[in-house]
Amino acid sequence: MQWLPQPVIDRLGRLVDELTACGFKASRGEVICSLVLGCDPTRVDLEQRLYAYKVQPFNHQERQHPPRAHSRPLALKLPSPITLRIDGLVRAIRDKGGSAYRHELIGALIMDAPNDLADLKGLCRDFRRAPASKAVIPGQPKRWVLSTERPSPGARTHVAR
Repeated sequence: MQWLPQPVIDRLGRLVDELTACGFKASRGEVICSLVLGCDPTRVDLEQRLYAYKVQPFNHQERQHPPRAHSRPLALKLPSPITLRIDGLVRAIRDKGGSAYRHELIGALIMDAPNDLADLKGLCRDFRRAPASKAVIPGQPKRWVLSTERPSPGARTHVAR
């Protein structure tokens, strides 16, 4: 379960609706998996995109993130390699001295999703065809993503192994 600001959940819903309208069926979870798998951890601007998400004013009157009361829970059931990739991406950002949480990374990826439906459909197709090994992050041990152990549900107290 991830708590995300309502505008992020609304954007995810619009992405799914737009894909459905053009005849491409994809669930919210599948769109998120596609964005996570399509996220290049070697991009220099990954931390900048995350920072832009953190300071993005969702509440234009207060010019800050809405309080948690304006966030909504989003129940996600993601494949183990994807959820472990999210942990690895958070770990990579923290290793570089940045600050990141899973919900922030997911929110940033949703808000930064391609506006071009062809690009988004391509990401979804790539996810559907990808082997689990595609979730491995370069420079991190494969066992961090290709583990036979499923991560326990609930909040992550740490992302290091």
